[in-house]
Amino acid sequence: MLEFVIDRKKCRRCSLCVEDCPVGIIEKDRDGFPVISEEKETVCIRCQHCLAICPDAALSILGKKPEDSMPASDMPTARQVEALIRNRRSVRHFKKYDVEFETIRSLLCVTANCPTGENRRELTFTIIDNRADMDKFVEKAYALLEKRVDEGTLPDEFRFYATLLKRYKNGRDIIFRGAPHLIVASAPKGEGTPAADCYIALSYFELYAYSLKVGTVWLGFLAFMFEFMPEIKDVLGIPADHEAPYALLFGKAKYKYPRGVQRDDFRISRPEF
Repeated sequence: MLEFVIDRKKCRRCSLCVEDCPVGIIEKDRDGFPVISEEKETVCIRCQHCLAICPDAALSILGKKPEDSMPASDMPTARQVEALIRNRRSVRHFKKYDVEFETIRSLLCVTANCPTGENRRELTFTIIDNRADMDKFVEKAYALLEKRVDEGTLPDEFRFYATLLKRYKNGRDIIFRGAPHLIVASAPKGEGTPAADCYIALSYFELYAYSLKVGTVWLGFLAFMFEFMPEIKDVLGIPADHEAPYALLFGKAKYKYPRGVQRDDFRISRPEF
């Protein structure tokens, strides 16, 4: 059941929801009010565009009520968004204490609103939310890496991980960098756009995290480990049928950056027709 409900006292029958529905299943009844016929309910992609576009706050769907949505009037200015993007930094030095639970919960709730291919929304976030568990994971990850090194089963292109292992044993963790937290985005293999969905989600997470004064860094080292040492996914409990293309480390940044960098150079290609 879609629970598609129209408050007829509020609805002015403007038809915006009818016109904007991506799959075209909203129609008008004999009185001009929006309606979705029962046989078309299965076509709904649950995007909630109809809820968002209603100027009269007269439409509810999927049990979601307009008064519970964040109003568009709360949008940041273009300058504020620009400042967030320009000042985002990859954080490689973290404070030792955990990020507050409510902050992590807020990060996940907001990230869950990111777009996904075909609006499938099949992402799973595997998260380590406390330093004690992070320390255990790091220890297990390096143990698995050491086993690969001892067996001589590291692929040639990843032989440099043996050096990273030595650095870890000498007290310098270049892979996990002493971060208190880790998040991995994964999605079922096959249909849709699982890899792209994961990258988009982590990008949303990263930007929102920075607005909350939580630092992040993209963990390419772990992404490669997923490739040549897939058993590490089992350690994290990532479903076997999921793609998990990337991960982020996050935590409170040890250092502050009083300004952004200057990277306005770019390459452009214009097709000729």
